[in-house]
Amino acid sequence: MVMASFQKQPSFGDLVQKFSQVRILGSGGVKVYDVATPDEVAVDRKGVEDDDCFHEAESDSLDERDELSQKVQDLENLIADVFVTISALKAAYVELQAAHAPYDPEKLQLADKAVILQFKKLSDWKRLFREKQKLAFSGVSLSRTPKSSLEDGDEDMVKKVQELQSTLFQKEKMLETCTMHIKSYQRELEEKSAEIENLQNSLGKVSAKRDKLERHFRRLCRSAKSSNGLVLELSAIPRLFELIVEEAKEAASSFAGLLITSMQSAQWDLDAAACSIEPGIIYASPDHKRFAFESYVCHRMFSGFENENFYINGSLSSIMDPEKHRHECLLQFEDMRSMDPLELVSITPDCLFGRFCHRKYLHLVHEKMEECFFGHSQHRAQVLKGEHPRSRFYQSFLKFAKAVWLVHRLAFSFSPAVNIFQVRRNSEFHPDYMESVVQKIKMRDDNPNSHPKVGLTVTPGFCVGKAVLKCQVYLDDMVATE
Repeated sequence: MVMASFQKQPSFGDLVQKFSQVRILGSGGVKVYDVATPDEVAVDRKGVEDDDCFHEAESDSLDERDELSQKVQDLENLIADVFVTISALKAAYVELQAAHAPYDPEKLQLADKAVILQFKKLSDWKRLFREKQKLAFSGVSLSRTPKSSLEDGDEDMVKKVQELQSTLFQKEKMLETCTMHIKSYQRELEEKSAEIENLQNSLGKVSAKRDKLERHFRRLCRSAKSSNGLVLELSAIPRLFELIVEEAKEAASSFAGLLITSMQSAQWDLDAAACSIEPGIIYASPDHKRFAFESYVCHRMFSGFENENFYINGSLSSIMDPEKHRHECLLQFEDMRSMDPLELVSITPDCLFGRFCHRKYLHLVHEKMEECFFGHSQHRAQVLKGEHPRSRFYQSFLKFAKAVWLVHRLAFSFSPAVNIFQVRRNSEFHPDYMESVVQKIKMRDDNPNSHPKVGLTVTPGFCVGKAVLKCQVYLDDMVATE
């Protein structure tokens, strides 16, 4: 069955619509326009809308590109500022460390302020980044942006932003680690600063005490020089020096007692030992023979006292720069007075005091004496090697040596230096310079024209200018009154 194609016949309404499009142009004639159908009109409108959408999409793409470019630029600027601040922080911390050695309070305060300022800057950058991250990246998620709406350049820009974000995150972690370390260093610096402050306070107290002692010494020396008398009273001698000499006497008596105990343990004849020290002395009592041993240890230990360092070396500092030498002696006295002598020689066994102990021990304790006391000579062997034994006997010797050394250091801090003296045997007893170690005795001979004679000097005496600290002597050929 064949169906013939046919066209719809125009209706009257269609004809009227077509003729309504004819406009009279004037008296010269008419112009007829082609009349568009409703379908054609719809197609034209759709084309215009598509064109507007295209331009709108292109505009949106440009805006997104500009926005991403601005974000990249902001991130680059932020990272650059963070690196600059970290570099400034490192430099400030180096300055802070340099301010401690040597210690400079003003420089330390300025460096501390600089470090705190850089920390504040880093904190501000961190806060700014987080705020921008909330505002800028909360509305636009780069990972969700459709690729169809971006060009190739936009995709590269997104990747770059993501890389910068990752780098910034790593730098934040690194910054947090650095912040933890710096806080730890700050705590350590605060502890060190507190320790330095305590040491400075101690140094200030010691310096004030030293200055006070020096002024007191100068005043006493001027008083001694201005006196016309031959001998000043004992009260004119500085009380401190008198106390140090008394401590040395006690140490000598203690060590002499230890020697006597060791001799008794070794079954020595104490009478023969005392006679070998100073023969021919008539003792008022057998117990008085202990003064012979005190005389022996004092004579050995104070030998060389007149030299600035007991002739241990050839130093001439007291002659080349006497003021400096007096100052150094006073400082050594203050430093050593409260120290344990064994601790001191253990830290620096070859110091001047350590060498003094070595020399005096070998001079005081004979090799045969040591073998009798201990059955060996290991103490002597250690001393010859430059070491210091830790036995009870040697520690007692160290206390005695320290007491003598303190007297020497303090004596050479005077201007002029203190002079030491002792009295020869058979010298006539003179109460202005001497005192008897035994009080309740009298002369064996009742002859009024005879005078007591010195048997031996137990402890030496000292002269500070014209002031005298009397030496202690044992008088010969005396008898006990009780």
